[in-house]
Amino acid sequence: MIVVCLALAVLGVLVVAPLAGAAPRAALGDCWAPQLTRIAADGIGDYPDSWQNSYPWSMSMFRGDLYVGTGRVGCTSSVMSLMSGPMAGGAGVPLPGGFIPGNTPQPPSVGSFVSPDGTSVTDVAKYTAFNESSRAEIWRRHGGVWTRVWQAPLIDSYLAGAPAGSAAAILGLRGMAVMTDKYGVKALYAAAGGFSFALRQPLLMRSTDGVTWTPCYALPEMGRESRAIFAHHGKLYLGVGPAEIRSSVKPGIWASADPSDPMSWKKVIDFPTLDPTNNNVLSFATLSGRLYAGTSNREGFQVWRSTVSDPGGNGDWTKVVTGGAGSIANEWAGTMKVFNGAVYVGSMHVPGVSGSTELKGFDLIRIWPSGTWQLVIGTPRVAETPGGAKMVSPVSGKPSGMGNPLNLYSWSMAVHGGRLYMGTFDLTSMLKFADPSGQLIGAMLGLTPEQVQALYAGAGADLYRTWDGRSWGTVTRTGFGDQYCYGFRNIVAAPFHLYYGFSNPFYGCQVWDYRSIW
Repeated sequence: MIVVCLALAVLGVLVVAPLAGAAPRAALGDCWAPQLTRIAADGIGDYPDSWQNSYPWSMSMFRGDLYVGTGRVGCTSSVMSLMSGPMAGGAGVPLPGGFIPGNTPQPPSVGSFVSPDGTSVTDVAKYTAFNESSRAEIWRRHGGVWTRVWQAPLIDSYLAGAPAGSAAAILGLRGMAVMTDKYGVKALYAAAGGFSFALRQPLLMRSTDGVTWTPCYALPEMGRESRAIFAHHGKLYLGVGPAEIRSSVKPGIWASADPSDPMSWKKVIDFPTLDPTNNNVLSFATLSGRLYAGTSNREGFQVWRSTVSDPGGNGDWTKVVTGGAGSIANEWAGTMKVFNGAVYVGSMHVPGVSGSTELKGFDLIRIWPSGTWQLVIGTPRVAETPGGAKMVSPVSGKPSGMGNPLNLYSWSMAVHGGRLYMGTFDLTSMLKFADPSGQLIGAMLGLTPEQVQALYAGAGADLYRTWDGRSWGTVTRTGFGDQYCYGFRNIVAAPFHLYYGFSNPFYGCQVWDYRSIW
């Protein structure tokens, strides 16, 4: 949440309020409109509470059903609750669907009920309202019907002055993975993300049937959230780092063959002793029996690969990419996906927050089993490679962000029907809402009014696909025609279906279903 807020402050914008009303179907020019159906809108659930499910923060198939773990707006987009004006209600700014900000209850800002030192509650009513509206949820789609199968309970808080049983245990579920434990039991795991005021927050939620969910607690040194969860070679892997409020977690990777047992977890990478420039682990992939891990690093992301199938410590890893693949502005290796015998790695960057102040779109690289890598999408540059420093150019011929510097994230990837699909986070949606005339943005970016409006015409998340990594086709540049869908947070492939999860803090997340022949 702090990342989003600071990023917008750096760019000189403060944005967004929720709105109601139906979003359009796929816009003309977007691919496959006849096969594309929106199956969840305005968040998931009953309006008006549903819009607070602003992110489909995690998505997974399990036992033939689609599961979505939500991020509540108070956690994922707290910039909204820090706003005044329209966010406080009564500003009368009409948005799509005729909604006027302020007609729907807003979660109070954290600063309005927590002491400056973060240790006590200063306004019990606001604290209570925030937590009651910020309980993460898990939804299942079975037989075409959505059912909420879990909602975070209210438990005791670590804040002084908080009433008993008043803190939302989890505000968001950042990732999901299916894993079979050492006893042969297959389960779906969902990892806690973001922050919480709970005294004892579970790191994972676990279900063997998709309906009954139990908390999994971890060792204290693992922290209270994970930004990367992955099943590999009979174990569940979690990436951790000091991202959560009050966190002193040391960045690294933990693994367990029995995730429900807190004592079963073992740290298999300790970055403070291996390479202290890394501050978190954000992505995983597996290829040829080896585990790949992408990091967060203010000097440019790194990718590490295990030298054995079951890594047990620092000695079982080798670094295959460093320095953000030649760009210090590629601080986060945010997404990974195996495609056509290579590991594709997409970068993320928030100017002035993740590190560099450069306004730059995402890059995409691919790593071959030999340890060599290629720039797939990005600006030509000199980079440190396994063969030494050399000039690298994109094999696709596409520049960073597909030519849009506001395409900050390669946010999700999936393989379906022999193609790799990649979805972005496009900051244009926020800028267009904050500065409709484009005068401020034009002055900041050095663009003419015509150039700004051309940029605004592409507001909404982008989706691209490729057969080979070289030739890319555009599926949409406008969030399937909804400019407020600013990011493809998740893409999940299933037989005959490709599911897209949009982040939309304006009026709630959306889920779309593309029915295919594969």
